[in-house]
Formats: sequence, C-alpha cells, structure tokens
Amino acid sequence: MPLRLLWKIAVVAGCVIALGGARMDAQAAGEESPAKALRVWKISDPVEVTATPEMEPQQETPTDLMTASAPKAVLPLTFGEKARYAAHLNLGPPALVAPAFPTMFILASPPKGYPRSWRSGVGAGARVYGAEFVGNTAMGAAGFLTGALTHEDPRYFPAQGRGVGGRLAHALAFTLVDRNDRGKRCFAWSNLAAAAGGGFAYMGLQPPAGNNVSHGLQFSAINLAALAGRNLFTEFGPALGRLVHKRISNEPETAAETRAEHWPAWWRVGPKSK
Repeated sequence: MPLRLLWKIAVVAGCVIALGGARMDAQAAGEESPAKALRVWKISDPVEVTATPEMEPQQETPTDLMTASAPKAVLPLTFGEKARYAAHLNLGPPALVAPAFPTMFILASPPKGYPRSWRSGVGAGARVYGAEFVGNTAMGAAGFLTGALTHEDPRYFPAQGRGVGGRLAHALAFTLVDRNDRGKRCFAWSNLAAAAGGGFAYMGLQPPAGNNVSHGLQFSAINLAALAGRNLFTEFGPALGRLVHKRISNEPETAAETRAEHWPAWWRVGPKSK
C-alpha cells in the first residue's frame, strides 16, 4: 500500500476520533445540571464577602509614655518602653537642662566648708554641674531598675474629677503610692530607691565637707521632694500652659486629650507604634 494512502487514512481516522470525543463531551455536559455546566464552561463571578466585626482591623490604643489619663484604659508598658522612658528623662534634653538650676543656686550661695575650687569660677561650675548630672542620672537608673523588678508603672496618673486641693493631695501622695503594671495601687519602692541612689551618688562626688552619710540622707530627701515637684508639674503644668497660651493668643483652645499635650515636643515621648 502506498505511503500516501496510509497517510490519508491516518488523517481521516484522527479526525473521526477527535469528532467522536467532542460529541461525547457535549453529551456529558448536557446531562449535567445547568449550574454545573456554567461552572465548567464559565468563569464564576467573584464572591462578595460581607465584613464582620471580627474581620475589621483592630486599632490599638496608643500608649502615652509620660502620663496616662485613665488607669483602666491604658496598656502596661513593656520592659523596653520603661527603658525608653528612663533614657528619655535621664539622657534627653531635660536631663541636660535640669542640673543647671541647682548649680546656679549652689554657686550663688555655696555651702559651708566648700573649698575655693567648688565656690567660684568655671571649674567650680563644672564640678557642681557634673555632680548634679551624675546624681540625677543615678536617680533615674535606680528608679528604673527597681521599678522593673517590682513591676511598677513609671508613668504619672493624674487625678480624675477632683478639685485643686484633691489634685494637690493626689500629686503629693503619688510620690509614695503609685501604680503597678496591672493598674493597682502599690508602694512606690522605685521612688525611694531613686531618691536614695541619686542622693548617695551625688554625695560621693562632693568635697570632704559634704561626703558623709548625713549629707547623703539630706540629698536623698531633696531628691524625693524633687520627685513630688515633678508630679505637681505634671498635674498642674498643662493647665497653666493653657492659661498662658490663652492670655497670649486670645484664642479659644480645644480641650486637651492628655495632660501632657502642652509639654514641649522635646520633653514628650511619642505613642507606642508597631
């Protein structure tokens, strides 16, 4: 049989087989339900999904590292955030400015027994300022480490719904009774450790006339009073700032969302971000 004839027979047989297969597929598709046939031959439309409350993105409440307006509505700080808080207070611009004020008072009226090198001149100013800075830094470090061990919240919680007298008492009492990470009241061990650590570190840098335990206790008491003053500033400072702003600008001001809103930008710590 010639090869040309075999080639023609093979082509015809292939066409017959292809047509038969297509007919069988069409019959099978016809026996199925129309919906199923549509699923086979037609691309299905995208499914519309109705959003549910569980599917909505959860917005995390920002954490103000300086103050917390409502103890039950704030998140506890992590160890890293507490370290950031302590570093901000003890290594930021406030830590560089704060020692300058007691340095000026000490140089204006030096304590008795101070040698000449601590009483006047640029060298005396550098020594007094350095001792103040080291004492403040040691105070912050001791407070941070103690608060981390006792799980205290380093933030100040302003008074809620009280008059001036109540807010004053609250700010002073918060020096000895603060809150822990669960929002419960607890004894402020961190403040006592901070006051003592800073006081005795400052004592160690004093000339012989001030380098003794008696002066260390005095410096510790001064540090504790400074912590109380910081609470008072946090409690009443924003209100005074709003009053001054209103007197200067004569413009109405919206209610502050937090009591630390009017602090300088370099003093505030931003909200937690992830």
